[in-house]
Formats: sequence, C-alpha cells, structure tokens
Amino acid sequence: MAESIVTISIAKLRELLIQEPHLLRGADGDISSLIEELDRARRALARAEGDDAHTKDRADQLISLAYDAECAVDAHLYKRRRRTTSCVDPFSPRRLRRLRNRIDDIKKRTTAVFPADEFNTVIAPTDVGVIEPPTDTNDPPSFEEDEAVVGFDDDIEAIVARLVEGDDHARRSAVSIVGMGGLGKTTLASKAYKHARVAKRFGDKAWVTVSRHYRPKELLLVMLECLLGKQERVLMEMAEEDALKRKISDYLKQRRYLLVVDDIWRYEAWAFLNDFLPDSSNGSLVLLTTRDRDVAASVDATSPLYELQLLGEEKSWELLLKKAFPHLKGRCPKDYEEVGREIARKCGGLPLQLVVLGGLLREKKKRDDWYRVLTGVDWVLDMEDRTSRVLAHSYHDLPEHLKPCFLYLGVFPEDYEILSGRLVRLWVAEGFVNSMNAELEEAAEGYLEALVKRNLVMSVRRTFAGNVESCRVHDLLLELSVSKARDTGFLDVRKEENFEEQSAAHRARRIVSHSIIDEDTPSPDFKRASPEICSLIHCGTLHKLHRQYLAKDSIWEGLNLLRVVDVDLGYSPVKILPKGIGKMTLLRHLGLDWSGTHMRLPTSLGNLCNLQTLDLRIDSTIFVPASIWRLERLRHLLGKDLRIDGQPRIDRRYDLQTLSGVRDPPGWSKRCQLSRLTRLRAFEAEMIEISDEGPLAAALHEMKSLRSLELGLHEDWTELKKPIRKLYIFAEDPKTEDIEGQMAKLLVFQEHHELREMCLHGHIGALPRAPNCGFPPNLTKLYLTRSRLTRDSFARLERLPKLQLLTLSYRSYIEGELVFGGGGFAELESLEIDNLQKLEKWEVEEGAMPVLKTLVVTYCRMLKELPEGLQHVTSLKEMVLRSMSASFCGRVREGEGEDWWKVQHIPTITIKES
Repeated sequence: MAESIVTISIAKLRELLIQEPHLLRGADGDISSLIEELDRARRALARAEGDDAHTKDRADQLISLAYDAECAVDAHLYKRRRRTTSCVDPFSPRRLRRLRNRIDDIKKRTTAVFPADEFNTVIAPTDVGVIEPPTDTNDPPSFEEDEAVVGFDDDIEAIVARLVEGDDHARRSAVSIVGMGGLGKTTLASKAYKHARVAKRFGDKAWVTVSRHYRPKELLLVMLECLLGKQERVLMEMAEEDALKRKISDYLKQRRYLLVVDDIWRYEAWAFLNDFLPDSSNGSLVLLTTRDRDVAASVDATSPLYELQLLGEEKSWELLLKKAFPHLKGRCPKDYEEVGREIARKCGGLPLQLVVLGGLLREKKKRDDWYRVLTGVDWVLDMEDRTSRVLAHSYHDLPEHLKPCFLYLGVFPEDYEILSGRLVRLWVAEGFVNSMNAELEEAAEGYLEALVKRNLVMSVRRTFAGNVESCRVHDLLLELSVSKARDTGFLDVRKEENFEEQSAAHRARRIVSHSIIDEDTPSPDFKRASPEICSLIHCGTLHKLHRQYLAKDSIWEGLNLLRVVDVDLGYSPVKILPKGIGKMTLLRHLGLDWSGTHMRLPTSLGNLCNLQTLDLRIDSTIFVPASIWRLERLRHLLGKDLRIDGQPRIDRRYDLQTLSGVRDPPGWSKRCQLSRLTRLRAFEAEMIEISDEGPLAAALHEMKSLRSLELGLHEDWTELKKPIRKLYIFAEDPKTEDIEGQMAKLLVFQEHHELREMCLHGHIGALPRAPNCGFPPNLTKLYLTRSRLTRDSFARLERLPKLQLLTLSYRSYIEGELVFGGGGFAELESLEIDNLQKLEKWEVEEGAMPVLKTLVVTYCRMLKELPEGLQHVTSLKEMVLRSMSASFCGRVREGEGEDWWKVQHIPTITIKES
C-alpha cells in the first residue's frame, strides 16, 4: 500500500506543478527534485523482499514522508490564496523560503531512510500516476456473471417451500437462514425473494438490510419504498418515525406480506420492527439472515433454523470456474484443471473465498501464476483466519492504481448501496485517477469495473448499456478495507466515542464518521481529531444541534488543507452555508445531503478555485450566487432545484461537464451564455422559455461533448447535429397542450448516431414520415407521455430497429385498440404500458416482440383482457400487473382464470389490484 500512497502523492505534486506554476514560482525546481527523491524511495521499497518488521517500518516512514510533502505544498498554496478579496496574495520571499526549507528537510529524511547507494540498484523511473482504464473489449461486463450462483439449487427450493407452503390462516412466523460470514446467506435470500412461487403467494414484499449499525428511520423509509414506491418515500422523508410506522402498519393490515430482514446482528433491531408489523393471521412471513443463532431463535423459537452448509468439492470447483473463466460456460483449459481443483479444495467450500479467488485468477493468464496463488496463502488455518488471508491476498494482488480505490470503499457504511457516479467523482477529486487518453470519469468507471470483475465489489444495478449504476461491498471485504486504510493513515472511520482518537501508525489524512450523533454526544472537534486532514466525510445521522454547529464559521477554521467535504445533514434548519467555507481554497469536492428548508450558498463560494464537484443532494431550493461562474475547474454542478444567478463569463474557459437540476427563472436561458460551456456532457433544466430566436439550440450546437440532455419547452432543434446520448424533452404548456403535433416538429434526429435515450412529454399526434420517424437510428430507450399517438403512428414506431425499452405512459396512445404487429419491435426487451385511459382492447400478433423479457401493465382500468398473442412471446420472464380492474385480475388468476392459458409460460407473475 505504501507504493500506492506515494504514487498518488507524486501524481498530485506533478499536477500542481502544471496547474499552479504562478503560485509555485521559485519552488518548482525543489518540488521536482522532491518528486524524484520520493519516486526513487518508492521503487526501492517495491524491490525490497520480505514482510519483516524493518521493511514495514520503512514503508510506514515513506508514507509519512509522502503525506508531509503533500501538506507542505498544500499549505503554501493555501497561504498564497488566503485573501478572499483577490484570488492570489502578493509574492512573499519569506513564505517561499519556508516551503523550500520544508522540502529540503523531507528530502534529507527520505535519504536517511533510503540511502543514496540503494537507489543505484533499482530500475529506471517509470511514469507513475498515469493509468489508463481497461480496454479489453473481448471481456465485456455480463449481467449473467453478476447473478452467477452455484450449489444453492437445493437450498433455494427448500427455502421457497418453507415460504409458500404455509397455512393461509397461520399467524405471522419467521424463517431464519443462519451461517458464518461469506456462506452466501444474502444471495440465497435474494434468490428466494425473487422466486416466481414467492411472488405469486405474497402480493406485498419488502427487503431491509439491518447491519450492525442501522438507522431506524432509514429502515422505515426503505420499507415504505418497497411497498408503496419511491414517490411515497419522497413524500414521507420528513415524517417522524411514529408516522412512518403507522403508515406501514396500516398498509400491511389484512395483506399477506413477506419481509426480508437481511444481516441482522441484535435482537433489539427485530424488536424495533416487530413493534409495528401487523399480524393478521393470514400467512405473512419474515425471512431473516444472520450469523447469530441466538438472534434467530429469539425472533421465532418455534421455527427451525435453516443452517446453510459449505459447498462440496465439485460445487466449489464449478463456482471457481464460473468466476475464473466466466465466458467458457463451465469449461476449463486442460493445463489449469489440476491446480484449479486444488485451489478450490483448499477453500473448504466457503463461497466468498471461491468467488474472490476466482476474480483474482481471472486476471492470471499463465499456469505458473495460478500456482503462485496456491502457494501464496497459508491454508493451514481455521476457516475465519483463512478467509481473512484469502481476502488480503486478493487485495495485495491488485494493481497499484486500484488499491487506493478499494480502500476508499471504507468511506461507506456496511451494506450501503453506493451510486457509481458519486464514487467516481470522489475518486477523481481525491486524485486517484489519472488518464492521458480518456476523461477522468471514464477512466474511473473502468477502475470500478475492474474491481467488480475481481469480485471485490458487487454490482447491484447496471444500466441498459451494461455499466455499473450502483454497487455494494461484502462486509468482510469492507472490514479489510477499513483495517488496511487505518493502518496506513489513508482513511480512518471514527465513532462518536473515539472521534478524536488518532490511528496508531499515522495521523489520518481522511476522517469518516458513520456515527449516529444524538443530542448528548459532544460536537466533534475536527482540528483536534486530525489537524492535517484532506477529506471529511459523514454518513451518519446528526442531531439538529450538531447540524447548526456545522453551520458556524468557527468549526471550519484551521481546516485549510481539505480537498473533500461530503456531509449528510439529514433534515436541517440551516439556511445558509458558513461564509468561512470559502476559505478552503484547496477544496475539490463539496457534497451536501439534506432535506428541509431552502438554502442560500455564500458568495465566498467563488473563492474555491480548485472545486471540481458541487453535489447538492437536496430536495429544497438552492440559491447559487453569480460567483459560481468564477470556478473554471468546476466539472459537476448537481442539484434538484438550483436557481443560478449570473452567467458564464466570456473571458473564461470552463471545464463544466455536468449541470443538472437548473430551474429556469424567466429569461435565464436567454441571458445565460451557455455557448461558453463547450465541454458540457450532461445538461438538465426545466422551465426553459419558448423562443423563436433559438439561443439554446445555438448553444447546444457548440456542446460537442453532450451525451445527456433534459430540457423544458423549446422550438428550434434543427441545428442539433452533435453527439448526444440521452434526450428529455418536455414540450407541453397548459395553455397550448391541445395544439396538434406540438412535439412532432422536434423529431429531427436522424443524424444523431450517439443519441440512445429519449423521453418525450408532449403532443406528437402523427409521426413524421422521415427515416425512423425522425428518431435517432441507434435509439434504445424511449419514454412517451401525452404523445397522443394514433394507430397509424404506432405502426411506424414499432419499426425502430434497436429499441430495447419502451414506456407508454399517460395519454401517449389515445385510441381504444392497440395492435403490436407481427415482426414489430424486434429488439424490445422491456415494455411498460401505464395509465392509457381509453385502451379497451390489446392485440399482439404472432412474431411481435420476439425477445421481450419484462412486461408491466399499470392502471389501464378500461382494458378488459390480456392479448392471446402473449402465448407466443415465449421469451417473457416476468409480468407485473398493478392497479388493474378486479375483473381483469380475476381472468389471470393461476389455474382458474380465463386468461391463465395465455400467460402460464411466464415464470414470474405479480398482481396488485390496488
């Protein structure tokens, strides 16, 4: 790890020499010499053999030297920018002399640890810090690979049987899956939860992950979202816990439900849930996963525990093969079988060991490398210790540029679903990502995919294009990450009881809090906790007194070297950020998450000239000062309701790539010189003013990197000829919604080969007779609302050659009969029909939608029956019917409904009448 940390420090220093030559004038030669000295020490350490105490001590000293080098240069830069009235203060010879003296001291200490004659034995220096993302196009991400399960077939059937074969009038009971960490309890529960028989028995299902440190309100909100949808969660975000309990309890009364309580550690967590869960004696069930037999027994002493067993040798070998050779479908090259089987046997049947080692072996292209893995682990240990050694071995085998990325995962709490966009932006801000040929964010996405392929990170959700949308880390791997990070001072996770405690070997550079801080907890002293921290992240819950405390200028004074601040404030009364935050001129990432009152950002925000990301995960209105346009290095400005003053300046070159959540006051789109934002890749705004002059189209014409666009009402799109990946158009005004074809004139995208996703909200009527009806040729996702398509227009729509997802929402189709013609929608995989109020008859001709996998029909109350042609759509895997009429649902009832024969081939059918 020392090599990785020093590599990052060297890359940061090199970047500063390029970005801040005027601020480092007079010390640039000294810094270059320091970089060379650190690089030589790094290479000397890399060549050192053994894991003895002397080598570890030298590694610890080198880490401290690298941190000292960063702090020395950062402190100098901060002092040069400390005046807020001007970006740079006058040149100070005394300050320059102080920096050069500190650099000289660090170089002498480096030489003392790594003598000069040792440097003569090492290889020539390499270009550290510039790592390109993986580009192996022959090994693309696989959805099936993420879902690979081996050896659980009998367990799945046994658990499903216990869930579905109970008495319809039995009292609520619990089924508990018990076993050690890494056995696959969560995987087994997930497979049972998604099973077709379970879906048919339980009309309502919810999944909550408890973990050791859970937040009660978050559990309630997650349950609410599972049961009533995301919109209901948003509406109830600010409700008190008691109100949430009542809401869930009232909804579940008289309903048969299944609740999965994953990774529960203490009985107190179950007592919290049991307090409001109704028992209507209708066969409702709770499915738990836990390592603790006593916890399981205390939840339901009458239900026998399901103790998950280790895999046998053949199943172990099969699982290892699936992970090591994911595209060979269970076949193994002959030269690898003997050593591979021995590795599988040594794992003792624990799935986590097999999965992680399989990911490691996937990167090994020679048989000798497999033998090194076999001999590199101390197998003569008990299962728990051996698992720790296997995970550590996989970590140490990572390329140097991935090690800090893996350790950084310790920022997030246990079982936390990590949004990849947020993770990528944090990696970039921390300086972990360097690339010559790709955008930093694209390179970081490649890093994440590499960790997923090694099975050190689990992909939770992927986009239609196959990119990781969110991910999670197994708790044993998270423990490894946190432990390794703390040992090196890379990152330290603090609790409220030890917030100001220092790590043993190093002062922490990054402080993370997962605490649930209440009224009785003393407010944390960040400066005392670690005076030279570069990152401060809080993912817990703050009492309102502490939220107000964070709004004071005094709390931020002295934290001059901060590069990353990311704080979850919860529901907050804070209305303005402290002005003092504008003094943190080294800040690269500022992330705030809260709900409640609106907030006004201080004008001092314009002093943060290194800021890359301003991430405001806030439901309320945010007033952004005009000084935001002084930030030329800002890459991402994210929000939900941003009211931005001023406009981009003509004399500046902006690096802004993401601008989302803009709510346009009248005339803003005309005043704002958006054409200055030539590097914009994603732009989302609402309430764009109608204009015949087309200033926005002219600006979009200059945005040659644009991939994602979400806009309000606009007319002139004819000049839009540049690469776009995603387009949202809301072209409907209450005063003009009855004007026929209001949207059709916007469909001029035949030459937009990069545009893959569109959301059209407005009156189309008759589709144009242009190629692809004016849609882009590579369109894969299409969402239609209020389109008022007729039967003739729909017949042309189904000829779109690459469409994979189609959503027909409110008033998108206005006739009483809807026909899917034979051969139509040849590539469609997902279809949702929602709230078509006039639809009475639906026909699917043979040969239509030949690869359809998912069908969702919602709130079409006039629809009388499902089409007979669905019997020919044999590719269907799941059908969901929600809020349909009672007579419609009755026709689909299993075994006795009149339409059951049409859909009996579909494995999973979910029906919710209301």
